[in-house]
Amino acid sequence: ITVIPKEILSCVEITELHLGNNRITELPSELGYLKNLKKLLIYKNELSEIPEEIGHCAALQVLDISCNNITMFPEGIYHCSLKELHCDENPLLEHLPVLSQNVNDVFYLKELCARMILRSFKDRNSLLRNQAV
Repeated sequence: ITVIPKEILSCVEITELHLGNNRITELPSELGYLKNLKKLLIYKNELSEIPEEIGHCAALQVLDISCNNITMFPEGIYHCSLKELHCDENPLLEHLPVLSQNVNDVFYLKELCARMILRSFKDRNSLLRNQAV
């Protein structure tokens, strides 16, 4: 598929959405309506960005955006409850100044960066929760 059917996005009780291995080029802003969404798998598509409205999916724990063309995360993603973030094979981490003869060092650095990003989400998310209390 190339477009997510609007009917799916109107099913607000969805907790998992598996859309990997497609040719989806855009995630609609209506994705934010899925407030109960815990797992979003959109790997191996043709996405170049994630909509800001993903932040409305506060229950989101697992996000797999690997193998796309994503270059940055929207600010709204900090409102998600991410526990797993899969973002390999995206331009997101390809612009790091890395000098290494060993390809495995580069992959390891990308994994560390992804873990730092995830930790930053968790830290910011707990800070936001504490401020709300």
